[in-house]
Amino acid sequence: MRTLIAALALLASQATAQDAAQDAAQTMQDCDEMLAAAVTLSQVPVSTGPVKVTPEGWCRVTGIVIADDGPSAPVIEADVLEWRGTGLADLVAGTGLPGTVEARVKGLRQSIATSGVMGYVLRAQRARLGIDGTLALRWEAGENVLYLDGLTLDFPGDNSLRAQAVFAGLDLGDLERAQVSVMTGGVTDVSLLVEANGLFETLLLAPLANLLLSDDDPAAEAEALKAMARAEIAALPETVFDAESRAALAVLVDDMPTPWGRFELSLRAAEPVGAPRFMRFVVMGGPMSREDFWEAFAGVILTVRYLPTPR
Repeated sequence: MRTLIAALALLASQATAQDAAQDAAQTMQDCDEMLAAAVTLSQVPVSTGPVKVTPEGWCRVTGIVIADDGPSAPVIEADVLEWRGTGLADLVAGTGLPGTVEARVKGLRQSIATSGVMGYVLRAQRARLGIDGTLALRWEAGENVLYLDGLTLDFPGDNSLRAQAVFAGLDLGDLERAQVSVMTGGVTDVSLLVEANGLFETLLLAPLANLLLSDDDPAAEAEALKAMARAEIAALPETVFDAESRAALAVLVDDMPTPWGRFELSLRAAEPVGAPRFMRFVVMGGPMSREDFWEAFAGVILTVRYLPTPR
């Protein structure tokens, strides 16, 4: 977990680098100082190659290795990390939040700290299994809207993720207002596209199976869970999920544990989906019923499409 936090800190904490469109005169000192700050925040050993500034104003570092202490500890590596943004220095100083954040990573991968022959084999196997990704965030102060203009993840094989989102009612002008507005704002638009051809089995099957199944008869237990999921899908409210969406979810469940295909999800809401929709249930206390939960989604349309890959 500390290694994952370190990776996120390295991505999120980069920078006094201003957007190249506004300030192309990035200095090596800018990138060096902010990388040093991110390494300090990570609290685990981090090593990188030399830092450079690209002609487009991106800070660029290569050969990133984030390794926790101890045998068989997780190791996160990346071939290249680039970032730029506006107002990121305020984030690092604790005096404000950024106006824009852009990041690009190539060859992101995780392994286990192992020496000897197995360490050699694992490094060779992982060398071509890196993930490439991009992130673009933008806050419009006049609208109090945070735009996720793009999140992309390209996995090995024919596997990828694309996402965009809009978060309304977020005042990120300073840290205090941001903390308050997180409890009052919420998401109004989400678009998610996943191309999965082995992605579920590679990333999610093992942790889900360890959580939900036992060694007694895992196949039978999985079929029982699928039957429960089908019943839940059939009970989804038509005001939120149309018939085609419920049918798509049912086919997705049928394809488990090897769902290969194109999965699309969109959320559209006239009013933000966030904490205020659930606040009255929190105040009242007690468990939230299924009806209560979906009542909180009044005015929300969730659309799901799933196109299986022919096999």
